[in-house]
Amino acid sequence: MQAAVRRPRAPEVTVHLFVAADGPGGAADRDYLAGVWQACGSLLGMTEAIPGLGHPVDLPAGSWDPRRTEVLAARRRGGAGVRQAVLRREQDTWCLSLVLAPEPGEALAWADLDALCTAVLGTPTPGVLGAVRLYTAYRAAPVPAPRLPAHTELRRSVPADPAAPASWPEHGARVEAGIAVWDVSAAGDDVTERRLLITCPVAHAEEPNAVSWIGAGPDLPLSPIARYLLHSAKVRYQLRVWRTGREALLALRDAADAAVADLLAATRPVAGARRAADIAAATATARTVDALQMRELGLIDGLTRLREMRRTVEIASTNMTGAGFGSDGAGGLFAEDHALAQWFLDQLDDDALYVDNALQRAERIGTLADSFPRTA
Repeated sequence: MQAAVRRPRAPEVTVHLFVAADGPGGAADRDYLAGVWQACGSLLGMTEAIPGLGHPVDLPAGSWDPRRTEVLAARRRGGAGVRQAVLRREQDTWCLSLVLAPEPGEALAWADLDALCTAVLGTPTPGVLGAVRLYTAYRAAPVPAPRLPAHTELRRSVPADPAAPASWPEHGARVEAGIAVWDVSAAGDDVTERRLLITCPVAHAEEPNAVSWIGAGPDLPLSPIARYLLHSAKVRYQLRVWRTGREALLALRDAADAAVADLLAATRPVAGARRAADIAAATATARTVDALQMRELGLIDGLTRLREMRRTVEIASTNMTGAGFGSDGAGGLFAEDHALAQWFLDQLDDDALYVDNALQRAERIGTLADSFPRTA
């Protein structure tokens, strides 16, 4: 891939947008992604093909074919600096990556580039797993350890989210080759958009593929940190889905347990001959069994979805580790991401256990109660 040299101290912004290929939005998600791709041309001036790669500028017919796992299109703006975008499919996810790395003489700050990115991204649809903005700076001096406080100039200039914790400058993470990363996102473990400040040695500015951008080669692979952030976004997306539906599922579990309690009370032996009361109790039991069976359908659906979600999060967590970040004591946001994934897995295990127990009670007690005589 051809890319101009990034001069030291020039601002650079990279955006990775991750959209579920089989998400809840369907056509709306695809339309949103196509709109962002077109905005890269109309708003950012990326109207040319990237030389030597053979990828089209416009999305070809069949771009949304679920069997495709490849680069779909790539585009750039000619002239000074580096302004490029790539749209690819990574298994079950559409990935749109763009970089804005102007020359120092263009006098564009991070805030200027960030405003352009905001205009391009627009309003996300439900299928957006996440978006990450990476603000990259190059430095000559090594980053001090172990707390990795961000330089005062970087604190002032980086477009941190207004809701970012005030302590973010004190929680950097060192990764390989002298690269350091700070999370300047809004507080919260289920945010859709993340913002990261990355500092790299000056030597990286001379490399044709940036740390935060994409790898070399005609297939334009995601950079290791972008791949890590893709899987981290999947964990946070599942966390949002879980939180949205959890209250209803737990309410359904409680309703099933209440029906089970009613059945146990209605089928408790009563001394003496009470024909009329027995008939009424049998009728009430029949109604309760019917209602309980309806709730069983919801419990079965909820339990299987919990198990599927648990497997999805487990795969994403494994892939985060495989990307090479956070498993070697890097600390900072990487340690927090891995801790979040493990906590979420534990929560899903707990929910699945309690829902499964409620389902077994409902099935077994409901079946036995339904076998009782309906009349005295």
